[in-house]
Amino acid sequence: MTLLRDSPAQAFTVEQPVPVEPNGAGQKLIIENESVELTFISVSAGFNNEFGRWEPLPTQSYFLCHDVEVGYTVAGGRYTGPQEIIFYLTTPEDNTWKSGPGSRNTDGFPHARMTQIGTDTVHLEWEDLAGGGDEDYDDCVVDIVITKLASLTIEKDVVPDDLSLSLWDFTIDGPDAESDRTIDDLPDGGSQTETLLSPGSYTVTETTTQGEYSTSVDCGTKGSASDNNHV
Repeated sequence: MTLLRDSPAQAFTVEQPVPVEPNGAGQKLIIENESVELTFISVSAGFNNEFGRWEPLPTQSYFLCHDVEVGYTVAGGRYTGPQEIIFYLTTPEDNTWKSGPGSRNTDGFPHARMTQIGTDTVHLEWEDLAGGGDEDYDDCVVDIVITKLASLTIEKDVVPDDLSLSLWDFTIDGPDAESDRTIDDLPDGGSQTETLLSPGSYTVTETTTQGEYSTSVDCGTKGSASDNNHV
């Protein structure tokens, strides 16, 4: 059994609008094979606005800006991409503002401003009033923490070659529940790649076999039935 893995490296970009939008706003967040975590920073609006993800679908509400404490954090999903993550802010007046260029909003105004403030963090600031209001972009402020996800490929290599068409099953135990996987029915010479895995330590274990093969069969020089790895 051979384990092949990639090295996590940030891939997201904050795209600036062309032409330039008012108040340095209107950016797009593009991510690729990354996870998103959202941390509430502050609120100054009188409205108790709802913050969430507009796209990709399905739409997901994360929290009401007056109902959470500073530092409240919620998982924002795992994405392949490259694709844009569009966030929204809905006011009690039933206005829904979207991140990105102002053309997405009914008033033509950009209501979200995004600034990269670290290697893995984007600062998201909202203006909640139609037409821009006071244009202070502090009505609801959220930090977007982005983590590059890894992939892991398992290749089954039997020595000597298995001629009985046996199939092998594997379990992958990762650092979190979303990274725990199972692989079923992998033949000799077969491989399978698991993606969107959190960085961390993994244990890959060969569990069961379907079919008949010689008791002298082993995994050869490429690996063993159980191995600990870091991605």
